[in-house]
Amino acid sequence: MEETKVWYASKELWTALVTLICGVLIVFGIEVDPATQAQLPGVIIGAIVAVASLLKIIFRIFSSRKKLTTTSAKATS
Repeated sequence: MEETKVWYASKELWTALVTLICGVLIVFGIEVDPATQAQLPGVIIGAIVAVASLLKIIFRIFSSRKKLTTTSAKATS
């Protein structure tokens, strides 16, 4: 069976993005050594997860709707 995943879960995508960013930096005279470049995908993914989690908490706090639970969904049916 073939597994599917969301596009942003692809390590290959993040590695390509980091390579692209490092290439652009080199064009502007900023060099990134291979050891740092190898660590960047994990750092970027960690930062995105942290920001997304923070935004989810903030949006949940300021949400005007009550969160639907399975017991309340059964009660309204």
